Amino acid sequence: MGTNWGQANQGKSLFGVDVTGKVGPVDIKAEGIYGKCVWGPNPTDSEGGFVLFADFISQINPMIKIYGTAKKVDLGYIHQFDWFKTDQTQLIPGTSGSAGTYLKLGTVITPISNLSIEPIIELTNREDITEKTTKLTGIITYNPVKQVSLKGTLVNTNVNDTNSTSITGEVTVTPSSLLTVYGKVYYPFNNKPSIYGNTTINPITELTFYGALSSDLSSNTTWIYLKPSYKLSKDVTLSGIYQYIKIGDTETHTTYYVSLGFNNATLYFGNAPSEEGATCDFVKQIGARISFDF
Repeated sequence: MGTNWGQANQGKSLFGVDVTGKVGPVDIKAEGIYGKCVWGPNPTDSEGGFVLFADFISQINPMIKIYGTAKKVDLGYIHQFDWFKTDQTQLIPGTSGSAGTYLKLGTVITPISNLSIEPIIELTNREDITEKTTKLTGIITYNPVKQVSLKGTLVNTNVNDTNSTSITGEVTVTPSSLLTVYGKVYYPFNNKPSIYGNTTINPITELTFYGALSSDLSSNTTWIYLKPSYKLSKDVTLSGIYQYIKIGDTETHTTYYVSLGFNNATLYFGNAPSEEGATCDFVKQIGARISFDF
C-alpha cells in the first residue's frame, strides 16, 4: 500500500507474507512484513525495515509438548509504521514501540494427568533502549481434585546484569457451578508481597456477582472491586461497578458506575475504572455507545 503523507513522509509502502503449515509433528506459522518510507529525492532519504514473526508447536508424545516463538523488528520500521500491527507482530515484549529481537522456548511435561511442569526461557534484545533480558520461568500446575487447581510460578529475570526473582502461588476452587473462588500471592524476593483474590457467584441464572480484593504491601495500596450484573431479558443487561482504592494513609479513590446494555448500545452513568484497581476512569458522567454490524 502506498500513500502520500506530505513533505515529511512523502510515501509509505508495505509488503507482507503469511505462511502456515505442518512439517511432520510440528505446526508452524510465520509472517514477514517489509515496510519503507521515502521522504526525499536522495537514496538516504528513507527509513524502514522488516518485521519477522514465527512460532511452532509440537506434541512429541502424550507427555511432552514443546513450543517456541521468534520475533525480529527493525527500529526503522517502528519509526515509520508503529501504527501498523497485527496479532502476530505486536512488537517486542515491553513498552509500546519496542524494536529488536525476541526468542521464547517452552516445554510442557505431563507425567500424570493432574500434574504439569512447564519450564520457559525468554531472550529479549531491545534495540530502542539498549536493553538485554534473560527470563527463566518454571510453572507447576497440580489438580488434587476436580474442584481445586493449584499453580506455582518461579521467575528469575536478568535485565542488563540486574537480577530479580519472584514466586507466585495461585489457587482456584470451584465447589459448585454457582461459585468460583480464586486467590493469588505474589512475593518478589527483594520486596514485600501482594495478595489478590476474586470470586464469582451465580445464585440464579440471570444474576452474576463478581468481587475482587487486593492488597500490595510494597506500595501500601488496597482496593475493593464489586461488579453485579443482572440479565433483565435476552438482550438487555443491567450492570454496576463499585470500586474503592486506598493508597497510603491519605489518598483514596471511589468509583460508581451503572450501565444498561443492549445488543448494539449501552446507556451509562458514573465513572468506570479502565481496569480493576486503576485510579483513572474511561467513562465519566452520562452517555451512550452505539455500534452497528454490517
